[in-house]
Amino acid sequence: MARLLSCLIAEYAQRHYADEDPGACFEAQKAIECQIISDICEERSQEIALRSREIELTEQMKKARHELMIAVVECVLLAIPVGLVGSHMYDLLKTGFYGAVQDFNLPALWFGLLVMVVLCGLILFCMFLNQVVKAVDSIRDARDGRG
Repeated sequence: MARLLSCLIAEYAQRHYADEDPGACFEAQKAIECQIISDICEERSQEIALRSREIELTEQMKKARHELMIAVVECVLLAIPVGLVGSHMYDLLKTGFYGAVQDFNLPALWFGLLVMVVLCGLILFCMFLNQVVKAVDSIRDARDGRG
């Protein structure tokens, strides 16, 4: 391909600069080659920049989708114990206002409430640690990118 392009440029330069000296023809040939090379490089750099932006956008979308999935899972994992805590609290309030029914086990209800509150606390702590790890990773990435 390069050989064919060189031949075409040489023919063009000889046709248009035939009446001038060989030095001018050679200079014109080199100027045309430089112009073609710079045009090709400019086109390729624009294509590469466009492709780079597309890849970056795709990666951002994948990351956002992953973050959304993590948030949904965390919310579901937290919603179940919080719902159970609410149910236990409702049972305690109902027992306080209306009195206990015959097969009611108040210590088991308090123990269940304690377990659910501890479970909610652990889930929240894990969510907090996850955010801390993300923050530390982003700080490391930023530091490594600069350094």
